[in-house]
Amino acid sequence: LKFKTINLNKRDFMMRRPLGYLEIIGDNIIYLAADGNILVIKDDLLKNEIKSNIKSFFNNKIDLSKNDLFLPYALNPIRDLLYHEGFLYVVIVHKELFDSDVRFSTAVLKGKFNYDYIDFEYFFKPDSYVSGKIDSTHAGGRIVVNQQREFYLAVPEYSKVDKVNNLNNIFGKILKIKSIDNYEIISIGHRNPQGLYYDKENDLLIESEHGPSAGDE
Repeated sequence: LKFKTINLNKRDFMMRRPLGYLEIIGDNIIYLAADGNILVIKDDLLKNEIKSNIKSFFNNKIDLSKNDLFLPYALNPIRDLLYHEGFLYVVIVHKELFDSDVRFSTAVLKGKFNYDYIDFEYFFKPDSYVSGKIDSTHAGGRIVVNQQREFYLAVPEYSKVDKVNNLNNIFGKILKIKSIDNYEIISIGHRNPQGLYYDKENDLLIESEHGPSAGDE
């Protein structure tokens, strides 16, 4: 294999923090940085920025200093990217302020792909959240779609261990998305699911996650 290096802009936080996600559209690579910047990278490695409204969903003006010790993970909230039938689907750590309470959840944005401008809107935004002190290093998330055009979303537990076996919330679960706020729980008891893969040949959903004590599962 012969590799070429594509130089991206320097980031203002440690390399261990979320960096970005890739998709292939035609002959082009789409790079979505965890801070919301979108690039199209062509065969000759020419890079062009694609403008969008994605950062308007981040709510990064909320003061998180009392909620999270790992701020870069929360301030750079993108967790996955999926291209399907002309649309980009983006998983984000969603933050909102309710009175003086900061609420966290996992949401999915959807935008029709365009090389000039992508207008995102909510594809999945459930009424399920955690609040108080969280650990956003426990805030992975993946989205896949099967041959029947059914979307599956892996949701982390944000370090709220008491949530994972409770069927009244989305945390520590794998969900089948039915509509913007409607879902079916298909698996429970997860910690930090950062791998989700759909095997088309065998119609299998395969999940992997970060386990406790530095082990992976």
